[in-house]
Amino acid sequence: MTYDATMVAPGPFTSTQVTTPSSGSTVNSDGSNAMFINNAALLAVLTVVFPGSPKDGQVFSMSTRSAITLLTMSATPPIYGGLTSMLAAGYARYIYSSVAGAWFRFG
Repeated sequence: MTYDATMVAPGPFTSTQVTTPSSGSTVNSDGSNAMFINNAALLAVLTVVFPGSPKDGQVFSMSTRSAITLLTMSATPPIYGGLTSMLAAGYARYIYSSVAGAWFRFG
């Protein structure tokens, strides 16, 4: 397997997206490997849209500064192990499998 900008080999993230959404927002991934949700206060509702057209082995991570009460994760193809909320300083990591045609949580 070869790595490109949408994949992560062991080591630091290759690209990051920082967003400061308000409650009720939808945040679309810009294709980065990591999304940092920099919410200073609790978010009641947030939707996160995963990267479109993922490649086999592509990694997508997300973390949050403060809690999110109702989290919706959206992607085509599907997400297995999607979260419905996050605690303050929450974190999750997903990898895309082209064989399964889905994102799988692995962290």
